Amino acid sequence: MLWGTLWLLLAFAVIAHFWTLRGISERAFTLANQYCDKHNLQFISLARIKTRPAWSRGKLTWYNEYAFEFSGNGEDASIGHLILIGHQLKDIAMPAYRI
Repeated sequence: MLWGTLWLLLAFAVIAHFWTLRGISERAFTLANQYCDKHNLQFISLARIKTRPAWSRGKLTWYNEYAFEFSGNGEDASIGHLILIGHQLKDIAMPAYRI
């Protein structure tokens, strides 16, 4: 009985972890897309580079780095970086790109 409960708790923790990271990834996708729209760029793709636990404002949350591909002229592609702590945007770094 105890092992069954432990396995159930472990399965719940894995599902909750997946669900949380999925929500953060959706937020990153929305932020990158909005940033590109605001600056008249073509958003191409988004990929998570790094995920790790982090402390923010006294609570444990997730630090996530994403790379997003965009185009300024429709022909060339450049890669920007997006950093989120939890669901909060910390930084967006963009290289120089052609317009």
